Amino acid sequence: MMIRATMSNLADAPEAVADQLTVDERTSPFGLFNFAESYRKAADILAFERPESMRPFDAPVRYLFYHSIELYLKAFLRSDGLTVRQMMKLSHGFSALRDVCTTRGLWLADEDRDVLAQIGAEYNYIRARYIRTGFFRGATIEALSRTGASLVETVGGRLREPGIAIRDVAPSRWSPS
Repeated sequence: MMIRATMSNLADAPEAVADQLTVDERTSPFGLFNFAESYRKAADILAFERPESMRPFDAPVRYLFYHSIELYLKAFLRSDGLTVRQMMKLSHGFSALRDVCTTRGLWLADEDRDVLAQIGAEYNYIRARYIRTGFFRGATIEALSRTGASLVETVGGRLREPGIAIRDVAPSRWSPS
């Protein structure tokens, strides 16, 4: 017997209901979008308000932006019908995520395409999570912020089409004026 989550039975026994849902039922485009937004907002705050003494240390900021961008792309893919298992095969491959999203109709600005290529290049995603010394080339913090904000607009717009309510979100602090 399949139990569907409703407001009344979630209040009564949320764990029992959650146990009855599939991973695809628990992983909605809306949930991924909001999760991405929490990472993007944290990254923007940390990037914009961090003290001068912390400015050379940008790996945490980069990781927050990278993860938010990945989650926005996966929110788009879930809204387009990909299963969680299908998305897991893409892992953290930003070039593959970009290609699958654009093939399925997600419009990306030139800067966004460049930023996604730079995240995926030279182990930049891994470098933000684990120490790796030496010179590297990657997108600027400002460009990462703008790409996150751009994805809010494009992916958020896509989610609004079938009537999913998306609250207004703040633009990037580095948006062009």
